[in-house]
Amino acid sequence: MIICHFYRKKRSKAVKNRVHEHYELKIGILNNPFGIEPSQLFTLATRNNPKRRFLFVSKVLGKHLDVDPKTALAAGRLLALRYFESKNENLAYDRHKVIEAVKGTQSHSFTFERGYKLDENVAVLGFAETATALGHSVFSAFEDAGVYYHTTRENYQTVESSLKFEEEHSHATTHYLYEDEDKRLNSYGNVILVDDEISTGNTLLNIIRSIKAKAGNRKFTVLTILDWRSEQSRKKFETFMIEEGVEIEVFSLLEGTLDRVENFDMSQMVLPVTPAYPSTKDNQKKQLPDYRPLLMPSYGKKLDHSIADAGYGSYTGRFGLTGDHNKYLSRQAAEFAKVIQPNVVGKTLVLGLEENMYVPLLIASELKGQLSFRSTTRSPILYFDDVDYPINEAVALKSTYQKEVVNYLYNMKKNAYDTVLIVAEKASDKHALKELYEYICDKCDHAFVYLIEEGRKKIADPDKIGSYPADDVVFLLKEIDGQIREQDNQVREQAIQSGVHYSEMLPIEYKPSKEYLDLYHHAMDSNAKKLAAAVGAVSERIASYHDKDFVLVSLARAGTPAGVLIKRYLEQVVHKKVDHYSVSIIRGKGIDENAIHYILNKHPGKTLQFIDGWTGKGAITNELVDAIDSFESRFGAQKLLCKELAVIADPAHCVRLYGTRDDFLIPNACLNSTVSGLLSRTIHRSDLIGLDDFHGVKFYRELMEEDLSNEFIEQIASHYQDTGLELDRQEFVIDPCEPSWLGVEDVNRIMDDFGIDNVHFVKPGVGETTRVLLRRIPWKILINEKARGIDHIIQLAREKGIAVETYPLKAYNCCGIVKSLKGE
Repeated sequence: MIICHFYRKKRSKAVKNRVHEHYELKIGILNNPFGIEPSQLFTLATRNNPKRRFLFVSKVLGKHLDVDPKTALAAGRLLALRYFESKNENLAYDRHKVIEAVKGTQSHSFTFERGYKLDENVAVLGFAETATALGHSVFSAFEDAGVYYHTTRENYQTVESSLKFEEEHSHATTHYLYEDEDKRLNSYGNVILVDDEISTGNTLLNIIRSIKAKAGNRKFTVLTILDWRSEQSRKKFETFMIEEGVEIEVFSLLEGTLDRVENFDMSQMVLPVTPAYPSTKDNQKKQLPDYRPLLMPSYGKKLDHSIADAGYGSYTGRFGLTGDHNKYLSRQAAEFAKVIQPNVVGKTLVLGLEENMYVPLLIASELKGQLSFRSTTRSPILYFDDVDYPINEAVALKSTYQKEVVNYLYNMKKNAYDTVLIVAEKASDKHALKELYEYICDKCDHAFVYLIEEGRKKIADPDKIGSYPADDVVFLLKEIDGQIREQDNQVREQAIQSGVHYSEMLPIEYKPSKEYLDLYHHAMDSNAKKLAAAVGAVSERIASYHDKDFVLVSLARAGTPAGVLIKRYLEQVVHKKVDHYSVSIIRGKGIDENAIHYILNKHPGKTLQFIDGWTGKGAITNELVDAIDSFESRFGAQKLLCKELAVIADPAHCVRLYGTRDDFLIPNACLNSTVSGLLSRTIHRSDLIGLDDFHGVKFYRELMEEDLSNEFIEQIASHYQDTGLELDRQEFVIDPCEPSWLGVEDVNRIMDDFGIDNVHFVKPGVGETTRVLLRRIPWKILINEKARGIDHIIQLAREKGIAVETYPLKAYNCCGIVKSLKGE
């Protein structure tokens, strides 16, 4: 049994007469699963609330008292760990580290690694305002949790809440829950409710009853730091489960019973008061806030316009947060910390506002220095200047959300901090923020207000690179010359087959040999007019497909010449002016989203039409569709990113917008950078490409004299006005067959017949086979016995000693197979 006295019988520093004990609290500990001392989790204070005078003041939440940011995050993770271990035979891999972080002994070195994997589909729900960050921390600790919500005290008049319920003992009783129609609670088998404390549990039963009635959920889990339910309250839970037909499990960090004897004498205690602000002109001028924006790029579909216009963010949990969105949020918080870090001077407090706790807390955890965190609160606590009482100073302030609501800030003593960093939502009332800022300025040397603004990501203009004129194409790529070492084919092939991603390496870019140049010129002589006709056909299809303005977006680097050719045709023949950008898309990593943000910002309302040179087996076609789906689900822009990839040649039969489905050698497949603007293939490596960077590329200026990029464009474009081209183009345009994915049938059959277990080893089509022979380590070449125009394939294979076999290909003229280097 622990007996907690609010005051000892001693002389107060502020009041000269003796202070009598107001009451004592007897705590019986029933379960302490992690051996954390109660004094490490909470202390006690008195509040001006007749419903319940005493208050447990948490030492790990960061609401009323300062906390190490990592301790606060660890508290949520420990609750998640508690639940995880209840469902698994093994202990959590980081158990000891998390417990010590909550105790505060190792919080400075605590790092968040992989999440706990659950075998069920869960939604996590935190309670406003105290447990918004706690619930979010629990959600972040699960690897595959479905959605996170927190209740809110904000009543959005233009949007109907899904649930409304009352918290009986609270100073602000009404809670609202706003569900996203795509992330409703009834989609999840278990709803995990997170709060900092349970006393009677009546609030929990209220919301469980409401959720069951509204959504039909019947399985609930409660995670709480403190569980003080009496025997009577526990029996009430059991009766409730039987009557409502629901299952409820409760897990806590500390479970016990309370017996209290109340004898209140509040005469020596003080209510928080509104501060007096400096009134001189000099002070007012000095203390005007410098609002510093932190841009949070929009993620997911847009909020109701009235909520978004008011400045409320979709990242707080008020409107539902998915696991992917949460990972994105963590990356953004780390970037925000980099922006804020220079202003961390001396002892620094990061201050959140009311319900907006988790993002400021996450930012604080990423900062370096003497950091602590807490937030303002609507909870009125009586303060008293006594060494044994936790709240020694208090101030009442206007809420930064609702003018009629009062907020409180505790223990903000003069010179307690060198720096205070206020992190607010854009929704915050500027006048109330100014008053808070003025109050803070009087308490410390440095104060800053950071406003999180949600909107389209803003990306800096790219530097001019490449050998094409800017009128032909703008490369949205970051030049990384000298920062990556080129490797020969053998080394790269072994690395790729051992698991290194191809986008993290570059092949050696040789000066084109006479043999390669002869092959290129032969292809130009044989196929230039055919290529021009195919360009015309796909350009006409693109023009007729779109009923509004569009932008060409070629996929570097093979797609870049195709994009330039299509742009030239649209302008010279169709007389349609279009902009053209070239961006990176990487198999397995997706498209460069910064480049997409940039184009959407530059051309609002215009559709993005993606361009590539040809289809191999449709991998990039699928990659593009997946990338667009992902981008739209997180950033909006529905119907602005066209999923119909346009290509000059579609031997794989996997797109609708194509020039021809003939499998022939497009001349630029023979050469590398010297026919693609002197740029390498695109690169994406985390040590080279930052969060706001475009994907990387190398610019081979040393090959300027060998560059054929513009000559190639001019030669093909010179055929656009040929008399015979019109007939050739019409032949392509007529009967645009739907994609049959015939090429996939060839690929699957090849894999079965030759025992190939990696689809990336199969490179079908004349263009891809040529590239295998030039850039990879080939095993064998398969050719269609009826194929024509593949003399160069046979010649290259013979020169390299590669076996050539006939094979019944349906979609392609030939196919290259990469050699497996396992065991070599």
